[in-house]
Amino acid sequence: MPGLKSLFMILLFICLSGARAFLVGISIPVVDSGAGAFAMMGNIIIYSILALFAQVVPGILHRVFVWVRQSQASPAFYLHLYFWGGLPLHVISFLLRPEAAVFSFLPDLLLITLYKIGLSLFAQPSGDR
Repeated sequence: MPGLKSLFMILLFICLSGARAFLVGISIPVVDSGAGAFAMMGNIIIYSILALFAQVVPGILHRVFVWVRQSQASPAFYLHLYFWGGLPLHVISFLLRPEAAVFSFLPDLLLITLYKIGLSLFAQPSGDR
């Protein structure tokens, strides 16, 4: 069922965005409480906007990013949006506190890996039937 798969991908993306914000928010204060507060607020704001923008308005994404060939972006597109959308936070975090950047980047690697596993579990087999 394509509708059920799309719903699953939407929920997975939003859950991963929230989980990332939570993980970064609780891990960075171990190193620097100021950086942790900054990262938590930044993550919640940026990833909430990205999740809403990417999931609710896929038609706008199609017009903005011409390389998305379908009217609805593929799961791989959300993965790239998720990673590259967070890259500015990693750079700012590294400039402020290099040791804090490690705690900011590790949750991304973990959650992207889980996301890829989820995609592979629900991937449609290719080929003629």
